[in-house]
Amino acid sequence: NHSAFCIQRQPKRNLRHSIGCTVRGSIPAVQAVSYLNEWFALSQDYVGDLAAEIRAEEEEEWVLECLGTLANLTIPDLDWELVLKEYNLVPYLKDRLKPASAEDDLILEVVIMIGTVSMDDACAAMLAKSGIIPALIELLNAQQEDDEFVCQIVYVFYQMVFHQATRDVIIKDTQAPAYLIDLMHDKNAEIRKVCDNTLDIIAEYDEEWGRKIQSEKFRFHNNQWLEMVESRQADESEPYLNDNDNDRTDLFYSADGITPADGSVSPDFFNDLQPQNGDMHHTG
Repeated sequence: NHSAFCIQRQPKRNLRHSIGCTVRGSIPAVQAVSYLNEWFALSQDYVGDLAAEIRAEEEEEWVLECLGTLANLTIPDLDWELVLKEYNLVPYLKDRLKPASAEDDLILEVVIMIGTVSMDDACAAMLAKSGIIPALIELLNAQQEDDEFVCQIVYVFYQMVFHQATRDVIIKDTQAPAYLIDLMHDKNAEIRKVCDNTLDIIAEYDEEWGRKIQSEKFRFHNNQWLEMVESRQADESEPYLNDNDNDRTDLFYSADGITPADGSVSPDFFNDLQPQNGDMHHTG
């Protein structure tokens, strides 16, 4: 047994049977891990076996289940660095980040798995050195219309900026902060929230990016305020421009009062005008 996790080697069919009976019946593995507390005790015993199943030679559906299970584990004393090294998972994870390298569901689980292991400082550093951050940015570009992908990738950045080694890589060696700034005003509330939290940490540790982030926040809020004022002014003036009850398009105002728009005035109108102190006044 490794100190990081318990490995109870069993034939593959027994492993699949034991896991399948527990989580493959009526609900997917990811949901089972989330809702069944007793599964955590079982899954801790099988971390090594699950990790061993994550390889290109296995069926994608089975790998998806194993990845989803591992990615949802929250075992405080689990040494993720040892898991990644023991089963050489980093190359697999990096390869699967390439757009169209597998089904979207599997690629998404890879991103979630990276987010989970990035909570560990040593794991985050190992992943950053492997070049996974640029791969995540490339995937972000390819999946920018998919909110779930965007949110999970940004969450990986959020986890990594907590560690100095990976924070320095993200800030100095990648364009991740620029992408995060672009996503600050995304229509998805969860994406905005994770972006804001990540950028707040970046701004705290890097003065130059801090100024850029603050400037963008000011610009955005200023534009919002101007749009609100213009919209309110338009709403206030609209009743006067479109008041059907006071439609006077057939009349215009002259010095003598209201005159038909075509300029025609009946003779009776002038007959009713009487001089008074040198001025013409209507007597009617």
